[in-house]
Amino acid sequence: MLKNLNPKKTFVVVISKSGETTETKAALMVTEEWLKKAVGKHYGRQILAVTDPAGGSLRSRVEIEHKKDSASFRSLPLLKGVGGRFSELNMGLLHLAVIGVDIREVFAGAKDMLTRCSHAELFKNPAYLYAALHTILYRKKSKSLAVLMPFSETLKSTADWYIQLLAESLGKKYHRKVTVDSEGLENWVNDKDHLFGLGRTPIAARGTNDLHSIQQNNVEGENNKVITFIRVEKFNHEIKVPGKNDILSEKKFSELIMLAQEATEWALASANRPSCAVIMPEVSAYNWGALLFFFEMATAFEGELLNVNAFDQPGVEGYKNYMYCKLNKPGVSASVAEAIKNKPLIKNPKYIL
Repeated sequence: MLKNLNPKKTFVVVISKSGETTETKAALMVTEEWLKKAVGKHYGRQILAVTDPAGGSLRSRVEIEHKKDSASFRSLPLLKGVGGRFSELNMGLLHLAVIGVDIREVFAGAKDMLTRCSHAELFKNPAYLYAALHTILYRKKSKSLAVLMPFSETLKSTADWYIQLLAESLGKKYHRKVTVDSEGLENWVNDKDHLFGLGRTPIAARGTNDLHSIQQNNVEGENNKVITFIRVEKFNHEIKVPGKNDILSEKKFSELIMLAQEATEWALASANRPSCAVIMPEVSAYNWGALLFFFEMATAFEGELLNVNAFDQPGVEGYKNYMYCKLNKPGVSASVAEAIKNKPLIKNPKYIL
């Protein structure tokens, strides 16, 4: 990617709460060197960091660079206590602003969805109902795979985001144990006496492209999936098929896309396969903000119904600790290093062809 960019015209945004995530740190080091060679000592003016407001190595770096040059390594704070997957309405705002999205409209959509998802009655709360139905299908009907299929190219990345949201929030080893301190504050800990090891597995897809790959399995394969469609009713750009003597002639692409979504839904229903549809009037800043907040609330509700902590991700730390240990990073605890040493990765030679 760097080979196709002009370093003198490139602005870099680095996002890391701690600054220690290996992939992000390595990419920043490479990019810094690339900028430095072309731009010179003021290369830091082309870097902005989104990081923890008070601690971490990236925040320390920001403060050091600021002392040298106040215009270098400018920064924005991540909200404390909010996991990355729930931070799109925080850490993602700069990117939206850069491409011209109206941030006020994004928040207006999220705010209105908050009102709708705060209703105590199940059938008046879309996020609660979504979570309840999927929990029932998962626990009672063994629907362990969650396919999110937007019929819109614009929403493909939103489906990718949802994968992390669901997998990291609900794929947990233990139930949650809740204790209350003397001040009435809850403390959530893993209930080591109740092994859990459950959580739906999310899959990102998009219509109509992936109908040619996974739809066969959706309709006739193992009946262990629930498909959630995102149906867009109005597109920003219209293309009409030319000609007069074909069934497609004079048809708008938007009509064909909506028909394909309807047909996919019908095929699943005909095969007694469950699905649901989230309908967006159009892909706008307002509706997108509402969509994100809906899925965040639905995931939080599902965590409550499963009785897990939907806001931590201890399983992610395992591979990070292994990498840190192998890279001889200072600060790796002796217990972690000892555990890795005593349980090395061993591959059985008879299965290696």
